[in-house]
Amino acid sequence: MFYWLIWGLARFFFFLRARLVVTGKDKVPKTGSVILVANHISGFDPIAVGLSVSKRRLRYMAKAELFRFFLFDWFLRGIGVYPVKREEVSKEFLKKTLSILRTNQALLIFGEGTRNRSSEPLLPLKMGFAYLSEMAPSPVIPVFISGSKSITSKRFRPTVRIQYGDLIPTGSKQAVYHAVETALLQFAYPKE
Repeated sequence: MFYWLIWGLARFFFFLRARLVVTGKDKVPKTGSVILVANHISGFDPIAVGLSVSKRRLRYMAKAELFRFFLFDWFLRGIGVYPVKREEVSKEFLKKTLSILRTNQALLIFGEGTRNRSSEPLLPLKMGFAYLSEMAPSPVIPVFISGSKSITSKRFRPTVRIQYGDLIPTGSKQAVYHAVETALLQFAYPKE
């Protein structure tokens, strides 16, 4: 209930600030476990992806530093976010993540492992999502975000685009990693 209340408020305020254009959201299955692997260019990315999937509640992981303050910790956990230490994979984190996937939930992971502050549209991906896909097992959907950096600009309602790729079935971690990397690179560097 809390998630959908926040989702509705976020949708209203996001609409006032930016225009969200989504392609391929019908590729996200309505049920069953799935890992959405996205690039990460702005602090608004989790909100944009969450708003683009209107029929499913998403679970998110976020850097542990965001959970230091009591109210922020309470809020984040209330909307389905849980902490991850980027430099270590703890048993607790792995247990939580696999539990989410094994109970048929949708999990958003930023595949680069950090926010991309470079001028390139995509940083090299980390292998974590592919390991999780193999361990759970869960299919993966590549998600490409563009334009979310412009939300803080002075432009009136800049366009934020969310593009969903085809569902990649679970398989070996190398095959899943390669398929996601290929899809995201095709979004990042489209052929004319």
